[in-house]
Amino acid sequence: MGTNLKIMNSFQHLAVSTSLGHLEAQLDTIEDLLSRERDGLLRRYVGDLSAAEVARLRTLLAEARCAVAETAETFNLEPQVTDVRRAIAGTLALAWAMLEDTRPSKLRRYGVVDPSLEASLGPHIERHIALIQAMEAVINSGGAREEEP
Repeated sequence: MGTNLKIMNSFQHLAVSTSLGHLEAQLDTIEDLLSRERDGLLRRYVGDLSAAEVARLRTLLAEARCAVAETAETFNLEPQVTDVRRAIAGTLALAWAMLEDTRPSKLRRYGVVDPSLEASLGPHIERHIALIQAMEAVINSGGAREEEP
């Protein structure tokens, strides 16, 4: 239990906790990048880090995580709680908005749109949006605990 809790007011305490929570998330992102074993279809990860650099970064990541833990303990920082359902819902909403902006009718902002693009690209975008909506339906189902294969 931290002994330095009383030297910060609640807003300072929250600010430090939030900043270190974000730092921890960034450390996770770096770890994910170092561990990435495969590319996506439309995303490629390239890097020129040597094995020695990766090893050094992993050591520093571990030290950084220890430093976060020590600060959290010293100042009795509360963990940030992420509601997975809400986080996924937000991610899906952003994905849907981006997909809406790739409809052929919206691509006019980038130049003249070939008339055949609606028939060729439109169904693909519709399918992506339908899948996003299906995922949103699962997330918005209210937390029903059904076992599905």
